[in-house]
Amino acid sequence: MNEQQTALLESLLARTNDGKVDWQKTADDDTFQAVLGGHIIAIARRSPTPDFSFVLTIFNSNGDEIESISTVRVDLGLAEFDDAEKRMKNMLAELFELARRRAHGAEEAIDAILQELNS
Repeated sequence: MNEQQTALLESLLARTNDGKVDWQKTADDDTFQAVLGGHIIAIARRSPTPDFSFVLTIFNSNGDEIESISTVRVDLGLAEFDDAEKRMKNMLAELFELARRRAHGAEEAIDAILQELNS
């Protein structure tokens, strides 16, 4: 993962945590997407191995894939699992979970449940 990809993941995590990225559900239950800067960002969870793999893909306005950040090569044993790869996998996994929660409205649901429990 290069510096630009690292910066992208860090910014997506921070902005998603702040509620600034509008993640949406897709037809695939394990893929969520957001539109940023005229591009579609998709985060997906895949399971080609006993553990989940994660893929962040950027598409241009024509729907062409222009960038992909993935843990698949590491998960399949095709690349070394060093600290940088471990950090990338952790960041992609965290982003997937945040996107899933945002797309499904988990925060709002929990707030509504807590409000009813506390009334």
